[in-house]
Amino acid sequence: MRYGLSNDEVMTLADVSAKLGISRERVRQIEERATRAMRKKAQELGLMERREKDFTTKKLHAGMEIKGKTNILGEPMGQSPLAKLLKAHASAQKRNKNFNKTNTKVKRK
Repeated sequence: MRYGLSNDEVMTLADVSAKLGISRERVRQIEERATRAMRKKAQELGLMERREKDFTTKKLHAGMEIKGKTNILGEPMGQSPLAKLLKAHASAQKRNKNFNKTNTKVKRK
C-alpha cells in the first residue's frame, strides 16, 4: 500500500493513516517492523548480508548477539571445508613460489 506495490500509486504516511484510521506514527512503526522482519528472513536465507553497523534504535539484551557473516549455505565465512582447502592450497603455492625464488641461481653476464 505505502510503496504502490498493489496499484502502482505511492502513498505518504498521512494517506495510509487516513485510509486505515490509525496515526502516522503507528503506520511508521508497522512499516519498520515489517521491513525488519523481511531483512532478517533475507539474511537467514543468505540473500542479504548483515550490515556491520546497525543504525536502528533497538538495543540488544545480554542474551543476544549479532550473527557473523555466513555464506549462501549458512556456514560461517572461512569455516567451510572448501574455504579451508582453498586457503591451504593458496598458502602451499605461496611457500612453493618463495622456495623456488630462494633456491634458483640466476646467471648474469
